[in-house]
Amino acid sequence: MEPCFTPAELEQLREALYAELRRHAHAMTRVPAVATAGRTRRLVDAVRRMEDGVYGYCLRCRRAIPFARLAAMPDVPTCIDCSWAQEFPHHQPPRGDVAP
Repeated sequence: MEPCFTPAELEQLREALYAELRRHAHAMTRVPAVATAGRTRRLVDAVRRMEDGVYGYCLRCRRAIPFARLAAMPDVPTCIDCSWAQEFPHHQPPRGDVAP
């Protein structure tokens, strides 16, 4: 897969992802593990995608996820259109942040 971010953008996303992991680990000390298991899994999966060189691509449609979406939610695995389709399967998605 062709890189969808510049090296500087990828580094910024890496820092955001690891900062989110640190915040999550801290929060886990105050909340039962069962309540945070899904988020833990998403963060670990995002780190794995980054290490595998596929971070930033939607797991459903394989298009690039916009930088702004990942900067806001570093562990998000899908573009806005695929997220919408998954959440509301019987509704037409608003044309969102999917790159052409």
